Amino acid sequence: YYGVNTTERGERCYEEGTDRNRALSGGAVRLAFDERRQDTHGRLLAYVFTDEGLSIDAQLVAEGIGKAWKRDGALRDRIMALEDQARVSKTGCLWSGDSIPDSPKPRRKRQKKS
Repeated sequence: YYGVNTTERGERCYEEGTDRNRALSGGAVRLAFDERRQDTHGRLLAYVFTDEGLSIDAQLVAEGIGKAWKRDGALRDRIMALEDQARVSKTGCLWSGDSIPDSPKPRRKRQKKS
């Protein structure tokens, strides 16, 4: 997804985001490409729309399940505005203020400099 950054497995809102994404994208989807077609990990990037034209990226952000991708993209400003609205209205698991902590991230061992 080009316009939304969702949480990873084990983090706050992961289950909600996964379930909602499945519900929204359950049928056929349409992809709209932007400036970049791949992220730094080589994954395909596209805005994702339902057959009815609903932006899944924007919907996940508006529902407080994902955060807007802020670096670039044609829909960046619109999706960022949806995030601001969700945050102000405390919508969804990201912004509701519930005290569900993120799972601690595993610590990487530092390599000794030689």
